[in-house]
Amino acid sequence: MIFSKSLARFSIFTLAILPASLLAQEKEENLLDGNPVHGRELFVSKSCIECHSVRGAGGSVGPDLGLKVFNRSVYEISGILWNHSPYMSRKMRQMGVRRPQFEPSEMLDLVSFLYFLNYFDPPGDVQLGRQLWVEKKCSSCHPVEGEGPKLAPGLDKMQSPTTSVFLAQSMWNHGSQMLETLRRMNLDPPAFRGTEMVDLVAYIRHINRNPSRQLFSLGEPRQGERLFRINGCASCHAAQGAARASAPDLRAARLQASVSQIAGLMWNHLPNMLSRMRQQQMRFPTFSGQDMNHLISYLYSLAYVGKPGDPQKGATVYREKQCLSCHGEPGKPGQRIGPDLAKATLQSPLGAAPFMWNHAVEMEGYMKERNILWPRFEGTQMADLQAYLKASAAKSK
Repeated sequence: MIFSKSLARFSIFTLAILPASLLAQEKEENLLDGNPVHGRELFVSKSCIECHSVRGAGGSVGPDLGLKVFNRSVYEISGILWNHSPYMSRKMRQMGVRRPQFEPSEMLDLVSFLYFLNYFDPPGDVQLGRQLWVEKKCSSCHPVEGEGPKLAPGLDKMQSPTTSVFLAQSMWNHGSQMLETLRRMNLDPPAFRGTEMVDLVAYIRHINRNPSRQLFSLGEPRQGERLFRINGCASCHAAQGAARASAPDLRAARLQASVSQIAGLMWNHLPNMLSRMRQQQMRFPTFSGQDMNHLISYLYSLAYVGKPGDPQKGATVYREKQCLSCHGEPGKPGQRIGPDLAKATLQSPLGAAPFMWNHAVEMEGYMKERNILWPRFEGTQMADLQAYLKASAAKSK
């Protein structure tokens, strides 16, 4: 079955917004080497779209993946795919769809695609945005179509592209002046929750009289990390597990919201951040060009790699999930039904996950014969298992 209309909508939704590749980060096993654009192509060519849709484009057998938020590491997403493998296999057989096989790099590309699906804003509600424009007191300063106070520029006549990232960058750069103006007017700074910023952006696009056709792509996380560092963000916020006393660890915060939602969170905390910067005599950073795009991409990607797995916990997982009964002691000689997973784990940054997926049908058969329950991986268990297998492989050299 071919979803011709859905495929067209799906291509429009994804092709213009995803990057050709994500730059690898040093010391992270190249987990950010995944290519989401290729992952999108695999999602179609491997028939994932026959069962799953992305915001309405595709099949309806499985959940709409565009409505789910994969705010988990690559290993956790791999665990989700594995957990649902038996159910997916049954549905594929019923539909006459061939179960897809993945090369290690292909599995990484597919997981990258799933992770970054929710980076871009969902369609906002213009009418709700119009209400927010008034409720958040934007109309107290910005005129619309020449009507209203002129304390700030009319956003309906903006010459620059009204993309989410551009608006986020503009709000940040002018944040200090905006807060001062609101203070003089005895108005509290507005706060944005949920999808409110998405709806407000939709309204601003709607009223703009100089609309731009420009679409933006995902920024480069590596560039965003550099901006995070040189602009002093790292002096307060931890992003790599290092402790900071004055602000939250952003990796632990899992900032996997859409662009506008992340922009709203940054705005909500701007008064407190600005106060701290003044106390510490720090320069208030401003951004230009694609800077904000890179920075938000970096913030979004922090949860992608996740915390390193624990080899000791992984050893427990290996035994509790009864991997030992078929694969034997990893990295050690001996008789085994299945291959040595310590060797398989070296073929991909995802470890044994691609290998496990490709052989899941055979494994399911063996487990049924031996009355072994299908193992499920929750939380960090897949990462812990990968760390254990990698440590075992290193010992066997």
